[in-house]
Amino acid sequence: MRAVGWWAVLVAALLTSATTLVLAAAPQQAPSDFGRAPTAGHDGRHGGAAASGSRRPGVPVRLRLPNQHVRADVVPVGVTSAGDLAVPGDADDVGWYRPGARPGSRHGSAVLVGHVDSRSGELGALAALATVRRGDPLLVRQDDGTHTRYRITARRTVNKTALSDRVFRTTGPPVLTLITCTGPFQPEDGGYQQLLLVTATPAGPRAKG
Repeated sequence: MRAVGWWAVLVAALLTSATTLVLAAAPQQAPSDFGRAPTAGHDGRHGGAAASGSRRPGVPVRLRLPNQHVRADVVPVGVTSAGDLAVPGDADDVGWYRPGARPGSRHGSAVLVGHVDSRSGELGALAALATVRRGDPLLVRQDDGTHTRYRITARRTVNKTALSDRVFRTTGPPVLTLITCTGPFQPEDGGYQQLLLVTATPAGPRAKG
């Protein structure tokens, strides 16, 4: 039998390493749940801490998760032609659901959505949601020069077909809801079959700077 050349061994090793890195980048299973998100059944007046007077907050333009070293631009999104929640085309960006509440509003659930990874296997802006912990800080900067601080309070996994309309509520206490994909990637079934929902509650009033 002819000996295998050193270059063939090297190529095989590089391909194996690349495959391992891509598989490691994608979530193989959903992270554990914790906490519970507030619902519209609560009195929305209890959430006034996030607002600065009655002035409407600006449009969100930047997201920070300091503990996870995440910094991402925020762009407005709506719904697709099929009626599904749209996701930014760039995996490095985060989308804000424009028809809903704004971060920093006195009432409702402001929704941010983003990819967990890209088609090339690189991690997306919200991949770090799998590693957040209760109490982690989060900051959203608005186009009016203000920012709103939040603390993460809950994380849960739901099937894509089971995403509740309550996530997009415009009444009740103010929260920030972040959405990305999770669970095993099943290409034969259209990709990820689950969503990871992280809830954050205001940690103080809107501030300048």
